[in-house]
Amino acid sequence: MRVNRRRLVVAAVIVAVVAAVGVPGPAVADSAKDSRLLSLTSSTFFLRGAFGSPWKVGDCHLEFPSYVSIESGQQVHLHAVSDTDFTRHADVWHSRFDFLDAQQRLVVSVGSTDTGPFDSPDMVPAEGDEGPSIVYEWDRRVILPNAVPSRAVSVRWLSAC
Repeated sequence: MRVNRRRLVVAAVIVAVVAAVGVPGPAVADSAKDSRLLSLTSSTFFLRGAFGSPWKVGDCHLEFPSYVSIESGQQVHLHAVSDTDFTRHADVWHSRFDFLDAQQRLVVSVGSTDTGPFDSPDMVPAEGDEGPSIVYEWDRRVILPNAVPSRAVSVRWLSAC
């Protein structure tokens, strides 16, 4: 009987030590998400006019003069200037565009806030293994199978970092 009690006490002590000290689990980078509703002006959505600069999502910034435009009716063009305050590996700015009609009903959606065609380049630390990145200027273009309908008057720009 005495041996079983010792084993129980040893097991209880181990559990208590692990609970008190903690055992690190796998690192998970939670992504922050946000969206902006922008009006269509001369076939171009200007970010600065809608919400100012920069747009901060998590550690990432989208800077002026970033914009999304519809070119030739069926090409969605994202021009972006982005950076990150802090990363240990690489941050990525993800974007999805939901084009809406006057009643705010979805007309067409393109991109993803997970991984998709409008992702930024990997924004890596400017120096060393962690820290802020440099400023990246980049473009992404996606040709849709059909033209964006003319009834699209606004876009909900959904982003994650």
